[in-house]
Amino acid sequence: MGMHERWMVLGCAGLVPLLGALWFGLASSGCRTEAAEAREIVTSVAALTPEAPSPVPSPVDFAPTRVVCPEVERQARELQALLPQQLDADTLATGVSSHGCDLTLEYQLLTLTAQDVTEKGLRAMRSRVSDQLCADRGALAVMHRGGRFTNIYYDRGHTQIGLFSVAAEDCGI
Repeated sequence: MGMHERWMVLGCAGLVPLLGALWFGLASSGCRTEAAEAREIVTSVAALTPEAPSPVPSPVDFAPTRVVCPEVERQARELQALLPQQLDADTLATGVSSHGCDLTLEYQLLTLTAQDVTEKGLRAMRSRVSDQLCADRGALAVMHRGGRFTNIYYDRGHTQIGLFSVAAEDCGI
C-alpha cells in the first residue's frame, strides 16, 4: 500500500482528528486504544452543545451579527492549552480555535508529505469525517446554530496537505 492509499485509511487520527468537533468521532468511531483516555479530550462533542440563540437584532442594528457560542469557545481554548498532543503514530493534534460556533482543527500528519496525498485521498478523508460529524449529536447541535467544523492537515514538514469544512448542509440540515 502506497503512502497516499495509507493516508486514506489512516485510522482514528486520520478519520476525525481532534475536534470531535472538539471531538467528534474518535470515541464514537470505534477507534479506541490504550491511549483512549488521552484522546477523549479531543473527541467529546457532547460538551459543545451551544447555548440558546441570541435575540434577533432590530432592523436599525447594522452591525453584523455573529452567532455566539461561549461554551464552544471556552472548550476550544481549554483544548488548545493541551496541544500539541500525539493522537497516534501518524497524527499530532496541533491546534484548535473557534470563532463563534465555527471550529477549526489543525493536525500534522507525521509520516506523510503533501505530495503523498492525492485529491482522491482528501475527498475520502472528508467523506469519513463528514459521516462521523453528521452522526454526532453534539456536532449537529453546533451545526444547528450555524457552526461548521474545519479540519486543516499539514505534512511532517509543515506544508499544508489540505483542508475541508463540514457544515449543516453537508448533513442535510
